[in-house]
Amino acid sequence: MYILNAPTGIKEGRQLLGRMVRAARAMRGWTLDDLKEQIAQNVSYRSDSGIEPYIVSKSQLSVLERGQPVLDPLLFESIAVLELLDHPIEQRALMIEEIKAINCGLFDLKTGAWLSSEPSRVLTQSVIAS
Repeated sequence: MYILNAPTGIKEGRQLLGRMVRAARAMRGWTLDDLKEQIAQNVSYRSDSGIEPYIVSKSQLSVLERGQPVLDPLLFESIAVLELLDHPIEQRALMIEEIKAINCGLFDLKTGAWLSSEPSRVLTQSVIAS
């Protein structure tokens, strides 16, 4: 079995990302309910029963905006899919790896540069005892 190591980030990175999401949402005139609906309409995932809309709760979005640890990596991917956040230098939306790097304090928003060469995701093998 493989487990995706999704770090919860560092406090400063989480808070910065939360402020960015809140500001982008406010700039669009969206409430948390509006953002929740945009995610449900535009983000899907594959489950055992087929393709399902990704349903995020208002409280999960609030946790993200408050800079608290986000345990669901699909939430970061949803922000990327919606192209909610702009790259600070280039004329494009932030990619998922950049969003995760901001969360972990590994991406400089002033320069658009990576602060570390470490990969944002690491696959680790896990053995489950039966």
